[in-house]
Amino acid sequence: MTILTLGARIPLVIFLGLVSFATIVGNSLVLLAWIFYKPVRKPQNSYLISLATADLLVGVFLAPTMIGELGSEAWPWGRLWCQIYMLFAWLLATASVLHLIAISMDRYHLIFDTLTYMRRRTFPFFLRRICLIWTFAFWLIFPPVKDWEAIGDRSEQLGLCVSTMSRDLSVHLAFGSYVLPVALLVSTYAAIYQKLQHRREVLQSRMSTNYSDTTITMGHPHGRYHIHRSTSTIIGKNGEDPALTLTKNRTAAKMLGIIILAFALLWLPFTLGYSIIGFIPEESRPSPVILPIIVAIGYSNSACNPCIYAYVNPDFRKGFTKILLFWRKAH
Repeated sequence: MTILTLGARIPLVIFLGLVSFATIVGNSLVLLAWIFYKPVRKPQNSYLISLATADLLVGVFLAPTMIGELGSEAWPWGRLWCQIYMLFAWLLATASVLHLIAISMDRYHLIFDTLTYMRRRTFPFFLRRICLIWTFAFWLIFPPVKDWEAIGDRSEQLGLCVSTMSRDLSVHLAFGSYVLPVALLVSTYAAIYQKLQHRREVLQSRMSTNYSDTTITMGHPHGRYHIHRSTSTIIGKNGEDPALTLTKNRTAAKMLGIIILAFALLWLPFTLGYSIIGFIPEESRPSPVILPIIVAIGYSNSACNPCIYAYVNPDFRKGFTKILLFWRKAH
């Protein structure tokens, strides 16, 4: 890659190498936990498994390809591989944000339509949704695919694997793949958070009332008897402890919030950089030296997600520990 000096390439190669390693190890642990640790194998975790598959492809395919490009004076793998690389980059980025939307909508329906939606949360239901996500991701990348031949031409003429930076594509990327999805994610998460806060306040109020006046002791000729308040203040409609249900929902919402925040922050530099360059006349554009840096930052998001799962979700944390310490059972 002739646009970068050796001093700039070395840190980027090291950073991408670490990102690739962490992405492969982390998302492999997610998939292995799904296979070997039963508590992780819940229908709602199917979205996380599909997202982990997309993230794993970033670590196996995209990051190493970029490392090879940075280590060469020019794009070393020819026209077709450049076209495939760009296609997968668009596809995996689009699929990632669609998975986040699906996860947030799953939490939203679970909170606002609990009884009806719980009956629908089965493996076939999530499998159909995942197939729809990947189909929709392929459809959304159609505008960039129109640049297919031009991508190949540039890889041969310039020795670089880059897509066009037209104004139309910049708008499509910025609003279709980032601004609108992030706005939807934030608004959905805000609604979930407010609903859970309201439930928490109601539950605390009921528990306070319950503890202050749960039992009334009265005299009786044959002894003493108790009048208890309705158990509806303790047991929910589905027979579960509302406090436990609320805790589970808050934990899931916390994980969703951290995942959304990581995605928004790590892909923001790429979205801003790509969009701004698209509006600058080609003859006045600055050197594309910044592009590899902001792309590498975006790829690092794929390494963050497994860390978030382990930090927030105890099932994944225990599954990761069980897999990493499997050798202890052999002794």
